Amino acid sequence: MKKKLTPKEAARAILLDYEGNKDKPPTLLGWLLDGVYQAWVIEPVFSDCASRYRAKGTVALEHHKAVRELLSRAVTEDRLLISWSLHDLRMMQSVVDEDAQSLLSHIHRNALDTVRPWYRNSVGQRQGPATLQFFAELVGYHVPVRYGPGVTGQSLRLLREQLAGGRGYAELTDKAREGWQTVVKHNQQDLLAMKAVLDYVCLLLKE
Repeated sequence: MKKKLTPKEAARAILLDYEGNKDKPPTLLGWLLDGVYQAWVIEPVFSDCASRYRAKGTVALEHHKAVRELLSRAVTEDRLLISWSLHDLRMMQSVVDEDAQSLLSHIHRNALDTVRPWYRNSVGQRQGPATLQFFAELVGYHVPVRYGPGVTGQSLRLLREQLAGGRGYAELTDKAREGWQTVVKHNQQDLLAMKAVLDYVCLLLKE
């Protein structure tokens, strides 16, 4: 059953978003809580990229430990976990046991289950994919082009090639280091955009 968010749930929730290449394990798991952005570097080869210039708030941590920590915080503080689509839920469930998978299903919400019905009832049927970029622009949140859609894939591949070849962060090319900063900023912007959309939609639903 699809569950819509209440304004209170959305305001208190932990928003989360993964970054990575489609044919590889995820690289970064970012999250936003009470307006503060943090992220875990969960692909081991990228561990030396944590907490770097213009990419602060990132910590290297094993994927399953990152998910467990998010889950524990959400349960302890009675918060929901929200992502844009079910992809992120499946990624989290892939690294924990069945009990944790079940708990994740219980406390996770797909933002689209709230946003899509609002749009359909207010505007009409959406023609085309329900992208975060579309809804962010609709509610007046503008993501800088340099951190928008389609900027992470090539950067991650370049970084992975150099890191896997034995380079530390200091030995990366300027382009690779700039690419990492872009990946982190893109992740942060996705989360801020999702918050803006949910704040806007949930406020209208409350009226």
